[in-house]
Amino acid sequence: MSDQPVSQKAFNRTLKRVYGFYTGAVVLFVIVFAILEQFGMSRSTIGYLFLSATVVLYAAIGIMSPSGINELSNTLRERIWSFLTV
Repeated sequence: MSDQPVSQKAFNRTLKRVYGFYTGAVVLFVIVFAILEQFGMSRSTIGYLFLSATVVLYAAIGIMSPSGINELSNTLRERIWSFLTV
């Protein structure tokens, strides 16, 4: 992560872009499933597609959102290893 402070204006611009993307994706998601229903796709198939799309969405959010979990897990692994090898 960058050590440089981000201006409030730049933060708001980025936030609007991200929320706009997510809102557009949800609207598109609903429209696609409505079209699939109109074409006669079975309820169980739509259910499986919905479940799969939800899992993929959460995975994409996790990949796109950097966090310090890797650094934390490396630190914890080192501490546990040093504790076990004493």
